Formats: sequence, C-alpha cells, structure tokens
Amino acid sequence: VDQQAAAKDLTKDMASRCVRGFVDGSVMPEQINQVGAVRQILAACAGKFDVELFEIMEQHYDHPDLATKAVNWLVAYCEHNGCDGPKYLMSQDQYEAFCQLRDATASRDTERIKEACVVAKR
Repeated sequence: VDQQAAAKDLTKDMASRCVRGFVDGSVMPEQINQVGAVRQILAACAGKFDVELFEIMEQHYDHPDLATKAVNWLVAYCEHNGCDGPKYLMSQDQYEAFCQLRDATASRDTERIKEACVVAKR
C-alpha cells in the first residue's frame, strides 16, 4: 500500500467533507473545533490537509451567498489551528470594505462610492 497516496486521498476526502459541512451549514465557525479534530487526527498530513481544505473552500469564497460565511469560517479555522490562512483570504475588515466598495460601485451613486472609499482607507 502506497501510504503517501492513501494519505493524500484521505486528506482530500476529509477536506471535501469539511467543506460540505460549511456549505450545508452543519459546521458553523463556532464549531470549527470539529474540523480541527479532523486536522489533529491527520497530524502527519496537517499541512497537506490545510492545502486541500483551502483549495476546495476557494470555490465558495467568491460565491455571493457564501462569501461572508466563508470569511468567518476560514478565520475561525486558522485561529483555532494556529495556521496561516490561504492567500486569497481577506480579514473581516477588508472583506467588509470590499463589499461596501463593490455595492457602491454597482449602485453608481457618487456619494456611496465616496463613503465606501473613506471606510476602505481606514
């Protein structure tokens, strides 16, 4: 048995299951310790698990209905496990400023755009 191949398949499968829990709402940010437990069980592959999890989560990160939840979930995961977040992850403040800028730009309202720019500069 190729243990490395088996470990890779297992980490990818477990990461996919964890992301499904995020998408269907069965694993909320305050329950992130459940995902952390999976990571600890796969301790020898923890770094690989993070990579797999972050790759799978990225497709949900830009989804309009899941983006805010994804930011909260990923921040909680990284804080709980003491790991660095993926490169695409914004902080909560950055994400909120981004949303304000996006929405203001879409509205084409000059005052909203100015206000969003002020918030983003903070």
